[in-house]
Amino acid sequence: MRFWNRISKAAIYISLAAITIIMILVFAAGPIAAQAADNNDLLAPGYGFSTNYYRGYGEPDINFSLIGDPEFERGDIAMLQINLVNRGVLYGFKADKRVGSDDTGAHELSLKELEYESRRTTAIGLKAELKSDTDYIKIDPATSSHTVEKLVPGELLEDPLEFMITISNNAPAGEYILSIPISYKYQSQARMTGSQTALIGMPGMDHTAHYTNVNKTLYVPIRIKESPKFEITQISSSEKLYPGSTKTLSVTYQNIGEVAAEDAILRTIAILPLSTDRSTTYLGNMEPGEERTVNFQVFAESDAVGKKYNINSEIRYLDNNNDLKFSDDMKIGIEVEPTRAGISPGLIALIGIFILGIYLIFSVIRNIDHYK
Repeated sequence: MRFWNRISKAAIYISLAAITIIMILVFAAGPIAAQAADNNDLLAPGYGFSTNYYRGYGEPDINFSLIGDPEFERGDIAMLQINLVNRGVLYGFKADKRVGSDDTGAHELSLKELEYESRRTTAIGLKAELKSDTDYIKIDPATSSHTVEKLVPGELLEDPLEFMITISNNAPAGEYILSIPISYKYQSQARMTGSQTALIGMPGMDHTAHYTNVNKTLYVPIRIKESPKFEITQISSSEKLYPGSTKTLSVTYQNIGEVAAEDAILRTIAILPLSTDRSTTYLGNMEPGEERTVNFQVFAESDAVGKKYNINSEIRYLDNNNDLKFSDDMKIGIEVEPTRAGISPGLIALIGIFILGIYLIFSVIRNIDHYK
């Protein structure tokens, strides 16, 4: 008898321990499920207390369209406008659990799940960043990154994404590829809970959702137009330039661009204490690689300080579309030498005045003697 009593007491203890463990697991399920909601790699809240009636097929398909002309010129600062579009297609559903015709509650839940499953083609929390792999194209950091709350298939963004880009003056003509890494998530599965989530403290949840993260890269081609481009290849002179003097300067210009420049005219701008004998020179048509050498006189004012000065020059021309264009500013460096050693003109003038004064004094004294 005592033996059976001991067994009964042991069974009671075991039952109480089992109930305690179950209660602990039930109460722990809530925090674990809440943590899972923030971590897409874990199961969604209440996953073990839900039923899956259908499995959907389809996901977002993010593409883009470039608004405006994708062709730019050297030196352009332009706003690149890009519109994202979701071409995701919902291909259909496959039943994962059969529902009897007499089970009205389950039938309603299964129809509700179809509604939730149809959301799987919507991209959520989309992030896009424009990047350039070349130093010839710079992206303004203030406009390089954008976020979109969600993108539904068939809908365009209310406002296109805008990226400010700067094209280098030295960029070779041709095609360049900019990249847009994008990231988003989408609902990959929905499961109906009914009233089972009340067991874990979530009575208002009628379904659970599982999300999948996606990372992909879009590639945006742009083109830099072919155009003339000029540079100074040589500056020469056989003379030195001193304050108050003039020298002849030879400057060679070359068209290093891809196409010819027509009716090219050189314009030079000198600022005091320097000046030139002319401000414009006709260069004519210049084919790619062709050079023109221009000779002109440079004069330095007498009060010029001995140091290096610059004369600005630019070339005005017609491009292959007969549009008037201007080259970048090209600087001609000119060294003005320090004043040459010797008696300065000012000192010579003072000496002359001194000599004249002495002469006048002696003349006055001599005349006084003469009158006496």
